[in-house]
Amino acid sequence: MGRPRRAPLLFPRHDVGQFVLALPPRDVLFVEGDLTYINTNALLKPFGKRYEQFLAEHPGGILCYDPSVGGIYHRYSASVSRGTHIQVAQADVNTTTDIMTITAAAASEMNGTIPSTGSPIKYVHDKTSPIGGLTPNTVYYVIKLSSTTFSLAETKALALAGTKIDLTSQGAANNYFFGVEVYDYGASYANQSGAIASVGTVHPMWNHLIFGAELNDHDGTGNSVHLNITVPDFENRGYFVTPKLSSAEIIDSNKKVYVKYRALKTTDSIIVKVKDKDVLGLPVTTPQATSSTVNQCSWTGTDAFSTTANLAEAKTAFDAGVELECEVIAGAGAGTLTKISDISYATGTYAVTLSEDVDGAAAGRKCDILIENWRVLGTITSDDVDGYKPFNIDTKSPWVKFKVELRGSETTFEELIPVKGRPQACRMINTYEIPQKGWNSKDGIRRHQTTGCCFARY
Repeated sequence: MGRPRRAPLLFPRHDVGQFVLALPPRDVLFVEGDLTYINTNALLKPFGKRYEQFLAEHPGGILCYDPSVGGIYHRYSASVSRGTHIQVAQADVNTTTDIMTITAAAASEMNGTIPSTGSPIKYVHDKTSPIGGLTPNTVYYVIKLSSTTFSLAETKALALAGTKIDLTSQGAANNYFFGVEVYDYGASYANQSGAIASVGTVHPMWNHLIFGAELNDHDGTGNSVHLNITVPDFENRGYFVTPKLSSAEIIDSNKKVYVKYRALKTTDSIIVKVKDKDVLGLPVTTPQATSSTVNQCSWTGTDAFSTTANLAEAKTAFDAGVELECEVIAGAGAGTLTKISDISYATGTYAVTLSEDVDGAAAGRKCDILIENWRVLGTITSDDVDGYKPFNIDTKSPWVKFKVELRGSETTFEELIPVKGRPQACRMINTYEIPQKGWNSKDGIRRHQTTGCCFARY
């Protein structure tokens, strides 16, 4: 199965992206041995009473046809996050203060934008003469001190706390970093899809594919052309969904589900969710063409947004005690899935509060969302070292389905085993790493990814 290759790289010339979108339709398809990649946008003509324009089963981005798994799955998604290549001269590595200064030349080019504090940044050179205290090809986190100075931290939490890594030597004549200003983890649809091609080389900053897309702005109601390139090692978000597992009788007593997985890194996690009934009117999405097409939600903070789109069915379900999940499908925070903690309505506007902060969200930024009824069973973290973990379901229903969300880099799920009231287990065996999602006709598992790959914004 594939391994995740994502994070952003900036191509600052707008006409590059326009050229990518202007290429003939045949160029949205790329063949690599037995694999075929297709760049698709997934924004539909309006349908239904709300004139919606997106279906969860029809994500945009890079689809992959793989004969070894018997079908098509979703491989990569474009993003509005921006990457920056930073150069630090040897003399500008201060081992007393642990502060690095970018050069004046770098500051005037695409190299010069230091991401905000807490942003991930990869130390990509030099393996022969590394900066003391740092390991090449390792992702650290930015402590931004000014437009030209920064320090590094081991984790995002330590970066936000201002805890610097101790730098013990100045490294090579020139030291290079690749940073990401995280606005999202990848959009589920694009207004237009563009050409796709191989990057032709493997590099610590990028690999595999380059492709074009026109995406919704994260900070406005318009859209912009983006040139995307896949990049390794940065955090990803993805998920797969099983089909409905029908009961042997009228209803089954579903007791537990066992999930097997590979060992996780400290910051990685796997979140297991269940659904045992459909709710009328759900899922609901905000790309509703009755008023505008895209970016119909406005973030009011890092964990809350408002919208005038019709979320009546979602509010009715929430008020009835149904646990709801919000998936951000475009704009700021895209690729994030999280539980809804409150929905209110007043004078034509819905206000939604989420259970966790969303990376890329900030007051005034824009997004689109999808709401569906999923119940969280629990989370697997690096503290769970057994390689498997049971989760209680405790439900009686005519069917059940599962959703497994993966967060991290190369986070891998191996096997899902639902256990009913009887001793038999319904075994569903396969291995999934981000970004393996889509429809697999061989094993019947629908895998769908909304996480970002590499992204550049103009």
